[in-house]
Amino acid sequence: MATNANGPSLHGLFVAMKTAQRLKQISSNLVVRRRREADIGSFDITYANEPNIYEQQRDKLFSARSNQTGWSTLNALDGTPSNTYRMEPTRKFEEAKVREIIKDVFEENLVGKTYNTEFCQKMSKQLSDLIKQRVKLLQFTRYKIVCIVHMGQKAHQDMRIASRCLWDDRYDNFAEYKHESLDLFAVATVYGVFQE
Repeated sequence: MATNANGPSLHGLFVAMKTAQRLKQISSNLVVRRRREADIGSFDITYANEPNIYEQQRDKLFSARSNQTGWSTLNALDGTPSNTYRMEPTRKFEEAKVREIIKDVFEENLVGKTYNTEFCQKMSKQLSDLIKQRVKLLQFTRYKIVCIVHMGQKAHQDMRIASRCLWDDRYDNFAEYKHESLDLFAVATVYGVFQE
């Protein structure tokens, strides 16, 4: 192909025009996709003290749709929350409310109980799950909730429980509560770690 000394060739103009059309189409698709991801709404679940209410409403939670656009708030592939491009939580982890939940669960399940190896082994897991379910009802959106319960016998010994975490101290937090009876102790720690 010969080029004209006065300007670009006919082939060069044709390629430039096709490239411009392709870029325009790609950019319009990106704008539509960005607008759809930004239109994602939210849903509400009222707080309740009963853990079985969480299980009943869990199916509603995972099938919730936005009231504004009808787009799902969860990723269709794996059920994880869709990206809202928020760098901070809408509501921070509230230590006092979580501590009250731990206290209520311990008082409901451990008052008047004595130490038994099998009982403590079974109850530490059950209490951890129960506390985690009730904390999830507080709806700290985009927080990963981790609950650890330690139970043991009081026999004139000393015990130190320590943990190390790598987190953002502006948004991440934890709550803990200790319960003691005549020969039984229980310590629960709930971590709330914000997931961007």
